[in-house]
Amino acid sequence: MQIVAQLLAIAGPVFLAIMGVAVTVWPPSKPEHHLVWGISFILVGVLAIAGSIKQQNDAAKASAAQIEAINGLKKAVENLAVFHFAFPRPKSMM
Repeated sequence: MQIVAQLLAIAGPVFLAIMGVAVTVWPPSKPEHHLVWGISFILVGVLAIAGSIKQQNDAAKASAAQIEAINGLKKAVENLAVFHFAFPRPKSMM
């Protein structure tokens, strides 16, 4: 699903630009074609926005997971330091 979101977020605006050029070079001649092009622009735009939002949400979740892992490592290091000072090594092991 992440690949689809990336594809939509990256290719969506590019596809909109290509569609814009196509409509400019070959303008629609019938009112029905105007409607089809309008709906197409809206659909591609909404899909590109949805892909971008999905990407941002995935990045936020990954960032939160990294912060949680870092906090867990900090606690582990603190516990290790407390254990080391509470029970120092005997001088014969140094």
